[in-house]
Amino acid sequence: MNRRTRKTAQHEHAKQRAEERYGITLSKKARREIVQKILNNKSVVLESSLTRSIHLVNYEGQAMKVVFSVAAQKIITVLPNKLMIDQMFDDYE
Repeated sequence: MNRRTRKTAQHEHAKQRAEERYGITLSKKARREIVQKILNNKSVVLESSLTRSIHLVNYEGQAMKVVFSVAAQKIITVLPNKLMIDQMFDDYE
Protein backbone atom coordinates (compact mmCIF):
# COMPACT_ATOMS: atom_id res chain seq x y z
CA MET A 1 0.00 0.00 0.00
CA ASN A 2 1.25 3.49 -0.85
CA ARG A 3 1.88 5.78 2.07
CA ARG A 4 1.24 9.44 1.66
CA THR A 5 4.22 11.65 2.12
CA ARG A 6 4.15 14.37 4.75
CA LYS A 7 4.11 16.99 2.00
CA THR A 8 1.10 15.39 0.30
CA ALA A 9 -0.70 15.03 3.62
CA GLN A 10 -0.10 18.72 4.43
CA HIS A 11 -1.40 19.81 1.02
CA GLU A 12 -4.50 17.63 1.41
CA HIS A 13 -5.11 18.94 4.92
CA ALA A 14 -4.84 22.58 3.81
CA LYS A 15 -7.10 21.92 0.80
CA GLN A 16 -9.74 20.28 2.99
CA ARG A 17 -9.71 23.09 5.53
CA ALA A 18 -9.93 25.83 2.87
CA GLU A 19 -12.91 24.07 1.30
CA GLU A 20 -14.57 23.38 4.64
CA ARG A 21 -14.01 26.81 6.16
CA TYR A 22 -14.13 29.18 3.18
CA GLY A 23 -15.63 27.21 0.29
CA ILE A 24 -12.41 27.74 -1.68
CA THR A 25 -10.70 25.07 -3.73
CA LEU A 26 -7.03 25.32 -2.88
CA SER A 27 -5.40 24.18 -6.11
CA LYS A 28 -1.65 24.13 -6.66
CA LYS A 29 -1.96 27.49 -8.42
CA ALA A 30 -3.99 28.94 -5.54
CA ARG A 31 -1.44 27.71 -2.99
CA ARG A 32 1.35 29.36 -5.01
CA GLU A 33 -0.55 32.65 -5.19
CA ILE A 34 -1.18 32.67 -1.44
CA VAL A 35 2.44 31.80 -0.66
CA GLN A 36 3.62 34.61 -2.97
CA LYS A 37 1.35 37.07 -1.16
CA ILE A 38 2.87 35.99 2.15
CA LEU A 39 6.45 36.17 0.86
CA ASN A 40 5.86 39.57 -0.79
CA ASN A 41 4.35 41.10 2.38
CA LYS A 42 0.88 41.32 0.85
CA SER A 43 -0.69 39.75 3.94
CA VAL A 44 -1.15 40.77 7.54
CA VAL A 45 1.00 38.86 10.03
CA LEU A 46 -1.19 37.94 13.00
CA GLU A 47 1.34 35.79 14.87
CA SER A 48 4.90 34.71 14.24
CA SER A 49 7.48 32.31 15.65
CA LEU A 50 10.75 30.93 14.34
CA THR A 51 9.01 28.04 12.58
CA ARG A 52 5.48 29.19 11.77
CA SER A 53 3.49 32.31 11.16
CA ILE A 54 -0.21 33.04 10.87
CA HIS A 55 -1.27 35.42 8.12
CA LEU A 56 -4.48 37.08 7.10
CA VAL A 57 -4.48 36.76 3.31
CA ASN A 58 -7.03 38.21 0.90
CA TYR A 59 -7.79 35.49 -1.64
CA GLU A 60 -10.74 35.57 -4.02
CA GLY A 61 -12.30 38.39 -2.01
CA GLN A 62 -12.12 36.53 1.29
CA ALA A 63 -9.83 37.17 4.23
CA MET A 64 -8.34 33.78 5.07
CA LYS A 65 -6.24 32.90 8.13
CA VAL A 66 -3.33 30.82 6.87
CA VAL A 67 -0.72 28.99 8.96
CA PHE A 68 2.57 29.16 7.06
CA SER A 69 5.75 27.13 7.54
CA VAL A 70 8.65 29.56 7.55
CA ALA A 71 11.31 26.93 6.79
CA ALA A 72 9.43 25.05 4.08
CA GLN A 73 7.63 28.16 2.77
CA LYS A 74 4.41 26.16 2.50
CA ILE A 75 0.85 26.49 3.74
CA ILE A 76 0.29 24.18 6.71
CA THR A 77 -3.41 24.75 7.28
CA VAL A 78 -6.22 27.27 6.95
CA LEU A 79 -7.89 28.43 10.16
CA PRO A 80 -11.45 29.67 10.62
CA ASN A 81 -11.81 33.40 11.07
CA LYS A 82 -13.30 34.91 14.22
CA LEU A 83 -16.68 35.48 12.59
CA MET A 84 -16.92 31.76 11.78
CA ILE A 85 -16.01 30.84 15.35
CA ASP A 86 -18.60 33.26 16.73
CA GLN A 87 -21.24 31.75 14.43
CA MET A 88 -20.39 28.23 15.60
CA PHE A 89 -20.92 29.29 19.23
CA ASP A 90 -24.14 31.12 18.34
CA ASP A 91 -25.50 27.88 16.86
CA TYR A 92 -25.22 26.23 20.30
CA GLU A 93 -27.03 28.96 22.21
